[in-house]
Amino acid sequence: MVQLADLFSVPEMCLLCNVAEYFEKNHIDYNPEILFHDIKASVQSCHPVMHEIVMKDVGEYIERNSMLPAYFQKLVNAGKKLFLVTNSPFAFVNRGMTLLAGENGGNISTLDKGKIYYEGTVKQLQDLTGWRGHTVLYFGDHPYSDLADVTLEHGWRTGAIINELTHEIETLNNVNFKTNANWLQMLTQLIEDIQDYQCEAAHICLEKWQKERDLLRNQTKMVFNKQFGSVFRTYHNPTYFSRRLFRFADIYTSDITNLANYSVSHTFYPRRGVMPHEYISYFM
Repeated sequence: MVQLADLFSVPEMCLLCNVAEYFEKNHIDYNPEILFHDIKASVQSCHPVMHEIVMKDVGEYIERNSMLPAYFQKLVNAGKKLFLVTNSPFAFVNRGMTLLAGENGGNISTLDKGKIYYEGTVKQLQDLTGWRGHTVLYFGDHPYSDLADVTLEHGWRTGAIINELTHEIETLNNVNFKTNANWLQMLTQLIEDIQDYQCEAAHICLEKWQKERDLLRNQTKMVFNKQFGSVFRTYHNPTYFSRRLFRFADIYTSDITNLANYSVSHTFYPRRGVMPHEYISYFM
């Protein structure tokens, strides 16, 4: 299964959908697998062109985070070792990191100051540095291609940068959403309590509440996105993306500089989730 779960996948998904739609509308036979591989190859061939365009005016494409250099310096002052692992060309990455971290940014993202290391493997990185297992906290913006291997094969701690989290939290804090979400929970409990009553009045009330519940379920979903709903939840169930995120990421945030609000020795403890059979003993 291919996971198209980052911003770089958006043009690939759009192109795939547009070409498939064109074939369907014009009754052109095609092989979906071949189409996918052709689209993927065409998008990958655009990378060098994209690199050249971005490098000509980096500031036009990358939004500088003024807190990032200070946060990096905070980690360095605390004796933390920082490294950047990427499969992009050095010249391209260096231009971006210079904008984000300053002229000396490259010095804190390599094994030794002033040195850049090409190619190699994660095993070689670990052998050279001794950074292994839970002593490493590795951040990426793609739960699959960035985080899955390093946590499953190497035991690194992992953090995911999820840009959509900002919108999700803003929506969750909306007063109308909170009201609807709380009433949805209460209404669901009322429906469960009344559904076994065998009288006409109960049936009429049950039908009314079920319609209201369906309306609330759709409202609390579409408030995140009218087409797809929340990135993290489909009605009351976590999305496939959420389940994979929770599997491969120890922590997740919208911006790495959010960690500047905590000490470098801070520990984030997991919250105890409630299983269906535990609900009554917890809340009833």
